Amino acid sequence: MSFILIRDIRDLAITKLPSSIPGGHDILIDLAAAHQLNRTLTMKQLLLIRGGSATTLRRRLNQLVDAGYATKVPNARDARSDHYSVTDRFLALCAELDDELRQISELFERRHAKRRASDPELPPKAPR
Repeated sequence: MSFILIRDIRDLAITKLPSSIPGGHDILIDLAAAHQLNRTLTMKQLLLIRGGSATTLRRRLNQLVDAGYATKVPNARDARSDHYSVTDRFLALCAELDDELRQISELFERRHAKRRASDPELPPKAPR
């Protein structure tokens, strides 16, 4: 799964993911993006990404962990912090959205190709 158009993907997540996910769709998207890079995020990193209140973030993270959508693993090097990641349960929900995400990605590519074709100043598409 590719997180190319974060806003569209967040909108899709909010409308398509189960309402049982307790108010943390954006947090889960950030954790999923980190998971895609084989990383976890600490609360401090999430605060830097998201901003806002540490208390609110901690409460939402705990709700996501309790609901089974995120995991919390103590930091092996520094027991004062924890690492957060998405669970297989959340990734399975995202897998169900792959077709829609692929359509969003293809739409983005078509729009970008059209802009490149109409504006010679834009650099060519980078190879993958």
